[in-house]
Amino acid sequence: MIEKIDCVTLSCDNCKKVYENYNGFTVFLDTNTAMEEAQDDDWYRDEDKHYCPDCYTLDDDDNLILKPIV
Repeated sequence: MIEKIDCVTLSCDNCKKVYENYNGFTVFLDTNTAMEEAQDDDWYRDEDKHYCPDCYTLDDDDNLILKPIV
């Protein structure tokens, strides 16, 4: 049997890169799982925005600094 299910993906709000976990999965059953796994892999969450490790740094006061898109 084939059934449709709802799933989510997470992408960088700066460069649009899609998050891929250590198993190579890019789709997740729920938002919380996607966000938790991405944060474990150094993705940064700023309210409803998400940034991949290639797109941000933190200054000495832990303020978010976005890198320009090349």
